[in-house]
Amino acid sequence: MKAKEILPILLTCFALLRASAAPSVGALKVEVLDTVKIHEVRKYGFFPSLQMLSTGELICDFSLDADDLEVEANFWAYVVSKDLGRTWSMRNTGGMIYREAAYTRDPALPDGSMLIVAGYPLPGPGDDYCNLETVSVRLSDGGNTSLFSRDVKIHLPRPAMRQRQSDNRKSFGVGKIKETALMIFSGTITAARDGGWLTTMYGKLEGDKFYRTIVVKSDPSGKNWNYLSTIAGNETDPGIADPAGEKSYEGPCEPRMIRLGDGRLFSVMRRGGNNLMSKAWSDDDGKTWTKPVSIGFRGVKPAMMEMKSGILACSTGRPDSSAVRFSVDGGESWTDPTEVTKGSQVDARNSSGGQLRSTAYTGMVEVEAGKLLVVYDHLPFVEGWGLNPETEPAAMNTIFGTFLRVGR
Repeated sequence: MKAKEILPILLTCFALLRASAAPSVGALKVEVLDTVKIHEVRKYGFFPSLQMLSTGELICDFSLDADDLEVEANFWAYVVSKDLGRTWSMRNTGGMIYREAAYTRDPALPDGSMLIVAGYPLPGPGDDYCNLETVSVRLSDGGNTSLFSRDVKIHLPRPAMRQRQSDNRKSFGVGKIKETALMIFSGTITAARDGGWLTTMYGKLEGDKFYRTIVVKSDPSGKNWNYLSTIAGNETDPGIADPAGEKSYEGPCEPRMIRLGDGRLFSVMRRGGNNLMSKAWSDDDGKTWTKPVSIGFRGVKPAMMEMKSGILACSTGRPDSSAVRFSVDGGESWTDPTEVTKGSQVDARNSSGGQLRSTAYTGMVEVEAGKLLVVYDHLPFVEGWGLNPETEPAAMNTIFGTFLRVGR
């Protein structure tokens, strides 16, 4: 047999060997386990996220105010579980935290505390919208202690767009805040390879028509952040994601960025309330990114993590029910959705025909090897976006958590 005839055979054999060695998405086994009630409240109480301290406590935090983007009327709360999500504490309530935030998670802080950076930033000295100031929270002592500080600095390459504040709400202070910067933290705070921290923000810089998602980097304190790169922003190129069926385009927002086992950074971003999300990778610690492409399914505010087994998990929802998908190839391809709202024994859809009874914002942690806890909210009157009518005194906005078992 001639060499030119052998080569195609060898290449075919090599491809078959690689295919047989690669893990199969279809080979994953996902089992929906039981569901627990985490919190309920008559008014608001939605947009949950979920974190785990290095000492093992779970923190489920959520918003207690209307989704009206008002910096002076933010109420935020969290509950704590000391038994991996089975039971939960009383509610701890505080202010100054807009529901968008970034959390130290990768890795969790070894002293058992957690740093949160959040809020609508205000301009620095001289009304400079390139240099912004916002809020940090340090949770410690198993969630029993919280320290709120307005001590976070953000430095951008050009001014952030100004967000006009509503005049319909009374100020709680003598000086009404008129404007804030439209650039907010969102996602996971991840250790940088050369020290310090990386995380994502989204918003608009002056001149932007659509949202952009950026990476910022801080020193080890997590309090002084500098612009590093733009993952995606202000694009109208159809190649960014498949526009079929999209009614509107917001731009890349509500990101989640994690570090993969091979060292790369991977980011998933919302593009609108009814749009396919987009994804991108970085192999130089966030300095540059691949061109964003469609992830293949729709959603808002994805929660994402790499499990101890190397399996990626991504939870999201809207316009579909809240669900989790899995990837075994670093985010290239994903399984069909595993719905978690079914486990709560509550109707995830409006009885009048299709509207979700949920914000579809989720949170997720791996409570033990191969076992996930996914949190999500249920609003019996989602048409009021958290407001239950006086004629329904038993109606409660509820946060549930559903456990999943995931393996090969």
